Amino acid sequence: MSNPQVDTPLRVHWFIPPAAVALSPEKLRLIATRLVSGGVFELLLDGYPLAHDALGDVLSILRPAGIRITLVSGASSSETAGASRLDAPIPLLLDLNRLVTAQAPNLSLSAKALEAHRSLGLDPGLVLCLLRPWLPLLRPLLSWALEQQVPLFKLPNIPLDARFRHDFEQQICRASDLGQLRSELDSEFVRSIADLKMQIHDLFLWELLSGQPDNRMEYSGCQAANTLAYIDAQGNVHPCASWPLSFGSLLQQSLPELWSSALREQCRQYIAQPPKGCHGCADWGICFGGCRGLSQLHTSQSGRDLWCDAPR
Repeated sequence: MSNPQVDTPLRVHWFIPPAAVALSPEKLRLIATRLVSGGVFELLLDGYPLAHDALGDVLSILRPAGIRITLVSGASSSETAGASRLDAPIPLLLDLNRLVTAQAPNLSLSAKALEAHRSLGLDPGLVLCLLRPWLPLLRPLLSWALEQQVPLFKLPNIPLDARFRHDFEQQICRASDLGQLRSELDSEFVRSIADLKMQIHDLFLWELLSGQPDNRMEYSGCQAANTLAYIDAQGNVHPCASWPLSFGSLLQQSLPELWSSALREQCRQYIAQPPKGCHGCADWGICFGGCRGLSQLHTSQSGRDLWCDAPR
C-alpha cells in the first residue's frame, strides 16, 4: 500500500554495516518488508550490503515492489563476490571514501575495482562523501571519472554514522572550503567535465560544479522527513542521513506509523521556518536554507547551510 503521509516519492538511504555487527537476516527482511508496505520509491543500500548472505532475500522482497534500488560497494573481496552472485544487474556505486585514502591518494585500487566489476557485466558509478580530507582529491577524481566514462559520479549529503564519526566536527566542510574549491575548480575545468553525469545533493556545490546553476533537477530546500529518510545500522529511521534524530525503529513500528509521528511533524515545522542567517536573502526561494541537519552541528552559522557564507 502507499504511505498516506507522504505526498511525494520517498527516497530512503539504508546503511547496512559489516556482517559481523549487522542485524540478523530476519530483521533485515523485516525492514525490507516494511519499506515495501510503506510505499518507498527509491532505495540506496549503503555500507556493506554485498557482503551479506541475506542480500538475496532482501532483494527478493524489494524488487517485486518496483523500488528503484542502488547498491554501494567498497570492492572488498567479499563484496565483489556478492556482486558476482547478483542474478540481475542492479545500479552500483563504488565508495571512493573506502577506495581512495585522503592521506595517500592512489587511484590504482579504484581502477582495479572498476575493472573487476565491469568484468562481471556491471557498470558501476562512483560515490564520494566530500569531507575536508578529500577536498584536494576532488579535481583529479572528477577528471579520472570522466576518463573512465563512469555512468554517474554522486556527491551525496554527509551521513552521520560510524564511518565519519571520528573528528567529524573538524572534517565537515563549510563556506570557507567552498571558496577554496572555487579557486581550484575554475570555469575552464568545469566545462571540461561537462560530459560527466553528476548527482550533487548540496545546492552550493551544485552551483560550482554543474556549470548550470539554473538547471538543477534536485528538489528545492531541505527534504529531510519529506522526500528523504535514513535508516541506520540498528533499523532506526531518521529525517535524513545528515540529521541525528530518530523517529523510532522499523523493527518495532511500520513506516507509516513512524512517518505520522509528532516528532516527524515537528521536524518539518522546524524546516519550514527560515533560519536567522537567511533573513533578507534574495535566494531564499531557491534553497530555503539548504541542509538543515548539518547546520545544527555548527550554531554560529545561525541555522543556514554550512556551505553558505552569507545571505545574497
